[in-house]
Order: sequence, then structure tokens, then C-alpha cells
Amino acid sequence: MRDLKQEFVASFDLYLKVVFQNSHNTVVKHCKNLKAIINLSIQYQWLEHNPFLRHKTPYKEGNKSILTKEELAVIEGKVFTIPRLEQVRDLFIFQCYTGLAFSDMKILTKAEIQIGIDGNRWIIKRRIKTDQRSSIPLLPKAIKILDKYNWQIKQHNESVLPVLSNQKLNGYLSEIAGLCGILKKSSPMLEGEHLLPQ
Repeated sequence: MRDLKQEFVASFDLYLKVVFQNSHNTVVKHCKNLKAIINLSIQYQWLEHNPFLRHKTPYKEGNKSILTKEELAVIEGKVFTIPRLEQVRDLFIFQCYTGLAFSDMKILTKAEIQIGIDGNRWIIKRRIKTDQRSSIPLLPKAIKILDKYNWQIKQHNESVLPVLSNQKLNGYLSEIAGLCGILKKSSPMLEGEHLLPQ
């Protein structure tokens, strides 16, 4: 740890780009992970100086694919004979109408669906990524999906939606997009990368 200098950080950055041919944002992600370990080392006084002090590599804004209202309507109206595709479509539509990230949707419990002061149903929960309390009004289409999966008979702290792994959801969603004639390259279920409608 004591051998970590600023030149190591610069070399590590270059190594990820040249040897592993990582994209800019992937390099930034790996550097952020290393920086977190360095910060912990400084906190425990294993390191005196932060080699990341002058190393600045902000994320670059990517080209996100955005669904149009018409494309969203096609996905909503598509009839699937394969249950897994219908289920994944429902989860995606639920995300579109709530703005929940995959990780938040996966652990959404019955206890987090509450009646607000307006008399309507709301999702009230802490978001995983930010740890901030979030209040989300449940729109009719989102409630319809919850009802379809019998959320009201779940236990108080039980997940209300049948969520698979993130990887499987992304794979099936790409299949759904193809079946709906939507040719947009993306990973919509990945956190922060939703194909939200315009």
C-alpha cells in the first residue's frame, strides 16, 4: 500500500485502456473502486497520502436509447404466449411507470406500498443507490401489474414482484424488443440505463 504513488494510478488507468481495452466509463468505474479502498486505507492510517488526489476522470455521458410513446405502447399491447416474456414485459412496464431501478424493484415489499395523504397508493421506500427516502405515486398501470401478481396476499416484508436476475431480465427484454420490432441497442434493465419513454 505504501508503494502506491500517483504514477501508479496513471499507469493503472492506461493499463485498463490499452491492455484490457476497457471503455472510458469502465476505466472510471474500476478507478472509483480502487479509490474507495485507498480512502479506507487513509481512514485507518495505512496510507498517509492519497495517490488519487490529482487524478480526475469523470464519467462521459453515453448515448442512451429512449423509447417513444408509440414504442412503449407496442410493448404494452404485445401478446406473449411465453410466460417468462410476459413477466419481464410487466416488470419493465412497472419500471417505466414508477422510475424504480432494478435493485429497488427487486426488493419492493408490501410494507413499502402505502396509502398517502391523498388517499391513493404510493411506494414509500429508501433507494438502494442513494439511501434517500423516496415517495412515488402508483399510477393505474403500475397498480394493475401489482394486482396481476397478487401483491396484497404477500407477507408484510415479502417482495411483491417475481423478479429474476438482472442478466436474465436484460436478455429477455432484448428478445421482447426484437419481437416488437424495436431495434435499439441498450441494456434497459441495468441501473441507470432504463429505456424510459419520452
